[in-house]
Amino acid sequence: MRKTLFKWHSYLALVSILPLFIICITGSILVFKAELDTLLMPQKMQVTALPQTPRLSLDSLINKVKNTFVNYEIGTWEIFDNIKNNQGRTDTAYIIRHTDNVWKKVYLNQYTGEILSEPVDLDHDLTDWLLDLHYQLLLATKGAFFGFVIALLFLFLAISGIILYRHFWLKFFTLRFKKAKQIFSVIYIK
Repeated sequence: MRKTLFKWHSYLALVSILPLFIICITGSILVFKAELDTLLMPQKMQVTALPQTPRLSLDSLINKVKNTFVNYEIGTWEIFDNIKNNQGRTDTAYIIRHTDNVWKKVYLNQYTGEILSEPVDLDHDLTDWLLDLHYQLLLATKGAFFGFVIALLFLFLAISGIILYRHFWLKFFTLRFKKAKQIFSVIYIK
């Protein structure tokens, strides 16, 4: 029984390393998503304004997007209002096409109301593609199910690891006074 469990534990660990590696690498890159977007697409991601410049009201920005893209409905909005060194990040409007319910996004200057891009797919930019890879492994709804299966796999690996290495865990949480006394006396002598 122990050999079979160890074999399953080893093989499933090898299988699960690839999605874990992908998630770790893309997550490490996406920590710097805003900085990368600003570096790769400064014309879409940066606005120039003074710190005391008032932003337009959200109602007027929504009306501007609705009037410009009449075949779309506004789904959600990312609001940014932090100006440092006369540079800030643009607002992003997420819009839904009426004909097929496909989500797109549009960048706009929240201080002038100028629309800075045409509607693009949610995975159009490099960092957005990485975000899709990170969350769904580029599989859309199936990716969420695949993520669930991987989570169950990790749960099995955790439980089987606790069973296989139970002697280590029993010793790990045991306080051994004699060993501790030896360690502290060696430290104290040095």
